[in-house]
Amino acid sequence: MSTLVSVVIPTHNRAALLRKAIDSVLAQTHQEFEIIVVDNGSTDETREMVGGYVAKDARVRYHYQENSGSPVSPRNKAAALARGTYLAFLDSDDLWLRDKLARQLAKFAEEPDTAIVYSDFYMMDKDGGRGANFFSLGQPHRGQVFPRLLVKNFIPTSTAMIKKTAFAEAGGMDERYRIAHDIDLYLKIASKYPVDYCDQPLAQIRMDASSLSGNRALLFEEIIDVTKKWEDKATADPRIGRRRYTGILARYYFRAGVYRFLDGDRRVAKDYLRQAVRHSPLDAVYFLSYLVATTVGWAAVPIFRFAGRNKGVFVK
Repeated sequence: MSTLVSVVIPTHNRAALLRKAIDSVLAQTHQEFEIIVVDNGSTDETREMVGGYVAKDARVRYHYQENSGSPVSPRNKAAALARGTYLAFLDSDDLWLRDKLARQLAKFAEEPDTAIVYSDFYMMDKDGGRGANFFSLGQPHRGQVFPRLLVKNFIPTSTAMIKKTAFAEAGGMDERYRIAHDIDLYLKIASKYPVDYCDQPLAQIRMDASSLSGNRALLFEEIIDVTKKWEDKATADPRIGRRRYTGILARYYFRAGVYRFLDGDRRVAKDYLRQAVRHSPLDAVYFLSYLVATTVGWAAVPIFRFAGRNKGVFVK
């Protein structure tokens, strides 16, 4: 099997950071790759900067399109243009360590049925400073991970390498989603194929709450929609079942409700919190949160911050 890797880089007005991302790919120990930069309507010097790479290295390709408003369309476009056996996704503000591709290809070689290999990574602040590694904060999973992915997405996009055939079979990324397109894709693939990971941090990923992924209310609203699509499979799976599935949905409704409340949208927040109670009626935190949202009003913000932290919701 060919080991040509198609590196997918969507970008929008990030010329300086994009240069560093491309350089981190060119420095890989595994050199059988192509880089496909899909420019999502940039108005800075992205075209000229990438053009310099294209002129020097035939492995670098550039495609411009009108701004779609999210990275989903450019990722799908790059995948359609890809010639490789594998797709490796890299956001234009992230970086790879030198042996990322080599280590992940070794994992695919160990288990031919594997469809996704992801890895640990170092978190970066907005200034590029390296922080803790991701696996120190959460447990990675391998094998038949569908039930675990339904509970939480633990596959960072800029570490994911996916067999192109599996990506195509899944229909690519669903462009209806602005944020949850990745977990939607991973669930479709993990419902049929095993997943593996590399313990070593193989990337540096920028953690910026101001980015699209920082819109947490929208994130959980989209995840609710994704989760609902898997009701039949999840409830029939003995590892999940009806009770656990409804509990998963309740937790997502609660999180969407907390973030909408803290964003100032009390009406929508109350609807989500009502759904959390309906799906998990015996959960005291869900019930009290709904009660507070309907009676106390804005004075409930400190209570919601406390309740959110109690349920593992990230709130400042």
